[in-house]
Amino acid sequence: MICKIFCKGDIASGNLSTAILIREIIMEACQNSNVMIEAIGNKFNPLESKYSEVNSTPIEIAVLIHLRRCHEVFRDLHPDVPVIAVCGGTDLNEDTKNPEFLSLMTEVVERSKAVVLFSSSMLNLFAAVWPKHGAIITKTSPTVAINVDRVQSLQAESLEWLNSQIGVPIRSFLLIVGRLRPVKDPQYAYQPFLEWNVQTSPTTKRKNNHQMTSTVAQHRRHLIYIGSVEENAPCIRQFLSSLNETPYVHHVESIDKDVLHAIMLASEGLINCSISEGQSLTIMEALTLGTPVCARDIPGNRDLIQHDKNGLLFKTTEEFKQCLTRLCFESGLRERLIQAGKDSMHESRFQKSNQIDSYAHLFSRLNL
Repeated sequence: MICKIFCKGDIASGNLSTAILIREIIMEACQNSNVMIEAIGNKFNPLESKYSEVNSTPIEIAVLIHLRRCHEVFRDLHPDVPVIAVCGGTDLNEDTKNPEFLSLMTEVVERSKAVVLFSSSMLNLFAAVWPKHGAIITKTSPTVAINVDRVQSLQAESLEWLNSQIGVPIRSFLLIVGRLRPVKDPQYAYQPFLEWNVQTSPTTKRKNNHQMTSTVAQHRRHLIYIGSVEENAPCIRQFLSSLNETPYVHHVESIDKDVLHAIMLASEGLINCSISEGQSLTIMEALTLGTPVCARDIPGNRDLIQHDKNGLLFKTTEEFKQCLTRLCFESGLRERLIQAGKDSMHESRFQKSNQIDSYAHLFSRLNL
């Protein structure tokens, strides 16, 4: 079987990460399959240049990740090529609110033989938006694979590198990780974190200005954003450029996955402020590693996090600060969340074998 996966081509995008995972799953689900990834919308690989290439390699099935962005590609596919649409959080939570985008996505759904959804909340929303669809529906969670031993071996080196990037030796820090774009709402945590950090930091006797600043900077917690900025997001670029006004909040561009995981493992926790999520691979990675998660209370995050069981959820900035206080100071909570997080990622729905079986069953129903 020859399969081509079309997705957003930005190196740091979640769509591309999903495409790589799905490619691996399909190749295991269908022996002797040839699965290619076709990047679209990349400034180095513009969508316009791909139209003539869509059918250049005979393909037996097309997988589209991100319905709106893939609409133009789908339009140029040979009508006999079956389409599997993979719905993400932006598709269902954001783009359905725009009439023009909704119309484009509806065309894709109506053309698709099958639709893949990651969670129950996404399944319910899809059914509400397209109640008369005729596609085969498959609900299967993505999986994450992390070599924890390798990650642990990289911790000291990774933290030394991080300190060199930030320019301040830090002892305790929290992370916001991922492609920085409006839907991730990275600014949400900034001011509440600064307020909380002042309220919870130790007092320091003044000896001289330099010594006081240096000592407090080491003992206060730091917030580190890790990830590149999406194109056409000037408000976020402006926000990041203002971070030099405080010594406690920093930005680091996207980094190697193993190094990122080593830094996540060393952190006090992962923060997710997203307005919407499908099923966050970053949260799944944190749970797998044993990094506590403090996440915004939205449907996609609730599919992964049960408040006070395997993570903490917040609805307001005050609740966010309360979650940080509990995470950093409540006796026994961190250990309990870490163990419950690891246990949750051992559930059958998150196992690679389950996803392989789901795709194999889907292809059999499509007679592929």
